[in-house]
Amino acid sequence: MKPNRQNWLCSYSLLSTGIFLGMGLLLLWQSHRAPFGDYANYYYASRMLLDGQFSNEVYDPYSFNTMANRLSPYPVFVNYTPVPPASVPAYLPFASIRPVELSKVLFGLLGLLLFCRSYFRLAHRLKLDEQRRLLLVPFILSAPLLNNFQQGQSYLWLVAFLTEGFLAWQKGRTAPAAMFWAVPITLKLFPAILLLFLLLEKDFRCFFLTLAFTAILSLLPMLFFSPLITENYFLEIVPRLFRGEINDPFSILYQSGRALLFNAFIPDAHLNPQPWADLPGLALAGNLLLQVIVLASAVFLMQEKKVDAFSRFAVAFLAGLLLTGYGSSYSLVLLLLPLLALPVLMKGRPLWQAAGWLLIALAANVPVYQLHGQPLGFQFPRLYALLTLLALLLLAVRPAMRQAPIGVIAFLFTLKGLFSSPAFPTEGAYYLPDGRYGIIHDYETGSEGLRLQHFNELGAQQTVFATQDKIQFSPDLKIKAGQVFWKGSQLTCSRSQKRRPALLGEHYVLYLSDEGRGVGFFTLRKIRLP
Repeated sequence: MKPNRQNWLCSYSLLSTGIFLGMGLLLLWQSHRAPFGDYANYYYASRMLLDGQFSNEVYDPYSFNTMANRLSPYPVFVNYTPVPPASVPAYLPFASIRPVELSKVLFGLLGLLLFCRSYFRLAHRLKLDEQRRLLLVPFILSAPLLNNFQQGQSYLWLVAFLTEGFLAWQKGRTAPAAMFWAVPITLKLFPAILLLFLLLEKDFRCFFLTLAFTAILSLLPMLFFSPLITENYFLEIVPRLFRGEINDPFSILYQSGRALLFNAFIPDAHLNPQPWADLPGLALAGNLLLQVIVLASAVFLMQEKKVDAFSRFAVAFLAGLLLTGYGSSYSLVLLLLPLLALPVLMKGRPLWQAAGWLLIALAANVPVYQLHGQPLGFQFPRLYALLTLLALLLLAVRPAMRQAPIGVIAFLFTLKGLFSSPAFPTEGAYYLPDGRYGIIHDYETGSEGLRLQHFNELGAQQTVFATQDKIQFSPDLKIKAGQVFWKGSQLTCSRSQKRRPALLGEHYVLYLSDEGRGVGFFTLRKIRLP
């Protein structure tokens, strides 16, 4: 029997999509005069390629900010370092649109249209046309929607690609599904959690096709610029991203277990001067344990036979949001997936479903940036809400607790902890009293003190730091293989970048280092001579 077209036109899926579209257009209009935000990263990097100015310097925050501000009509302070090289050719069509304000609006508009189309197709496929609760979905996700437009972020696009990939996969169209899924993995890395979903589904053909397409897209930038840029990104930058080194690993905006534990137990004179205790080993072990628990819980849920395919898919991305060390407000549009899966995961438990929706609404809409200055325990509501949601799903589904997955997961994360955890305590001590100088690019000595060449929210600056310390450069101080050497003896052994060593008095060496602060976010450190 053919579906009734009149019922289809009056479905709650269509009405909810209409609300999403109308709300999105309103929010897009409200945000069109907002600062460029993250969009400046993507736009100006691709503009540099169009102008023949693209080089490995884009992965140095000081150099990239300097170049971006030459192109921008307004001051910007951005960090391109976490962005994969594949983003550069991906944004070329929008980089050719000027002015940047128009480009950003068109990028947001097209992302909204793709998102709404995929959302309707998914809701219709899941047979949610008669679910009135769908009318609440746009309002629950209004804050992530707005943040995508304000920041010029691509998560509406990514949700559309993930959704279309799932719909194609369910129809047995393996190659299109793999192509759709390869795009978000290439551009954002953490959607690679869906590879775990494919492994648990034992769909090895789609798994390897997705890996193959991801590899092709990741290597595609080599056609546009030097292969050394892509090589440097994956061999030097990605390992540090996995260690959480992105500008400020202590930022509560990330709302991750790692950020909470680092704030609680790892001191940093600039970024985290007053932790609860100086117990870095506890922070690293606690983060490892939390990741094992989250991933094991997700695996149990995804292996449960009474859970449908879409719900298993949604659980994977709930786990992905909890596992990432640097979450964001705009990425929470991915909560659409578990939101639509709740009726199945909590079938027959209406109060539990309502609690799940409330937890997602809390996670998506709490203004975390307003919690600075509150006691640490109150600064991570998004993390608590998502962990509580995962616990509710376990209680509702009651999946079989298989021992084998726990052992494998614990082993893999132990290896990850050994090879990718940051080293604490950090090597050397800060020289400057605070972090007000942002990214220090270079320094010179003079009678008045140190002349710092740096970049922060106010732009490129030169500031004199008054000091009576005797600082002088010496030919006996060298940087070799990323380490500081004094008269042939190695002084440092950390995995950070280092520059410009100088003698500080008679007993110390002063040098620029980005250790523990994100790639390229240099500040001055000092280390004692042997």
